[in-house]
Amino acid sequence: MGDWDTIAGWSPAELKAVGDDLAAELKRLRGTEAELRDATTPAEWEGEAAEAAKRSLAEIERGLLHRVEEFAMLRAAVDDAAERLERLHGAMHGAAEFARAHDFEIAGGVVRPRPGAPANPDPDVRAHLEAQVQQIVRTGLDIDADLTTVMRSVLDGKGHSDASTMTKAAAAGAESGQSTLLDPPKDATPAQNKAWWDTLSDDERKWLIAQRPELIGNRKGIPYQARHEANVNRIALEREKLRELRENLKDWTFVLERAKEVGIGKTISDLRGIDEKLKALDVLERQAEDNSIVSLDTSGDRVRAAVAIGDVDNADYVAVYTPGMNSAVEDNMNRYVDELREVNQYAQDMLAGTGETVATVVWMDYEPPKTSVDEIVEGIFDDRAEDGAKRLAAELEGLEASRMDDPPERITAIGHSYGSLTTALALRESDAADAFVSQGSPGWNGDDGLKVPAGELYNLRTDGDLIAGSGWYGGSPENYDGVRQLETDDAVTADGERLAGSEGHSGYTEADRRQSTSEYNTAAVITGRDDLLIEREHADSR
Repeated sequence: MGDWDTIAGWSPAELKAVGDDLAAELKRLRGTEAELRDATTPAEWEGEAAEAAKRSLAEIERGLLHRVEEFAMLRAAVDDAAERLERLHGAMHGAAEFARAHDFEIAGGVVRPRPGAPANPDPDVRAHLEAQVQQIVRTGLDIDADLTTVMRSVLDGKGHSDASTMTKAAAAGAESGQSTLLDPPKDATPAQNKAWWDTLSDDERKWLIAQRPELIGNRKGIPYQARHEANVNRIALEREKLRELRENLKDWTFVLERAKEVGIGKTISDLRGIDEKLKALDVLERQAEDNSIVSLDTSGDRVRAAVAIGDVDNADYVAVYTPGMNSAVEDNMNRYVDELREVNQYAQDMLAGTGETVATVVWMDYEPPKTSVDEIVEGIFDDRAEDGAKRLAAELEGLEASRMDDPPERITAIGHSYGSLTTALALRESDAADAFVSQGSPGWNGDDGLKVPAGELYNLRTDGDLIAGSGWYGGSPENYDGVRQLETDDAVTADGERLAGSEGHSGYTEADRRQSTSEYNTAAVITGRDDLLIEREHADSR
């Protein structure tokens, strides 16, 4: 990729020097404004000659206003290009340093193993670097294109405003000379999204969050705090869209036209689901007061969303919890957040004195089936887990990509019930998770093909959990090879703390401020404290 070396050779300092020259010339031109005002024809001078003189002066004034505008435009474009290029060179240097630290090098825009490096360096790091190189070159070419566009506009004498003073002309030119904001690459991978984000200035990021939040809120690979801020901005916008749709659906002409476009079934579903979606947005708005809204999607039959407890961008340990059947944001998100906040705190307690932190994402960015009459068969045999798995795999890859420069010590995927099937399918696509905990699982078709390190598959099943023993989705994880069975009954920790037993299908995590064995074991997996785990002695005792 020869463009890499070309961009590396561009000089921000020389561009800045050109900008200084343009600024000096602009100042000189603006200094003639007083002289121009004084060069008026005498009031007593009349006739054709006087009119010709007035036209000539007006033409001179118009030309000077255009020159001021052009110089202001060029100065803004050159200064902007210099600033962007300086930032881009910093990104190039950072990429080269990151490559060296991970046994790679960037030569002419090509990522390759560093001479003398160990065999088979990390392929995820290589993909990350290749995405960085691609995006850096894309941004460099955009800088060049923006500057070229402004220069051609000036050469062609196009785009002049009707400014009546030099001050207004300079302001119009400065605005016209600003570069356009480069959109993220189409169909981008999480690594490409991160690389794009890294090339933006803080002001550009703030503008996108405020003005284009739909571009940021669900974009995998973007820092979670930025996604949260964008999604908070989106809540009011999404609420207004839903209310407008509800009003429109009262008009039969609109209903018929929409039915032709999306089908009568979808139209009826939209009408039925609006109130539930509005309730979901209310829930998320309240959650945003203490937690982070890291995903928000109202385009389906139900609202899909994810809420983060803690600082995902900086936590040393991150868990992603996926619930199962009958889960809906408007009905269950508050409960799940309360329950996982307790687990998060138990995990944090296990790190006391280390300075390390934990964050947990309650991930409801899919539509699990409901056990209603019309969905019971679909709920057992549908492909919603597969659809959810694709979204969850992308989220895990996005988490890994967003933290590539400062990876967490450990990422743990947790799935309850149908969510364990969804999670297992996701872990057949993504290797981002370091551990997988299934709770009350109706099966996930064996442990083969899961891209999780050996010894890091865990299963929890409480007494009386008939769903966990059903094997609806390909046997029970109690019988899979390589899956460690963790205790859920009453137990005592190594330091003598008594833990409560859990019961039933929904008792693995309960917001009762009483630490259960299931919660304790889940927290131990999250923090990688193998020494604290309480394993079940007899796998067939349930």
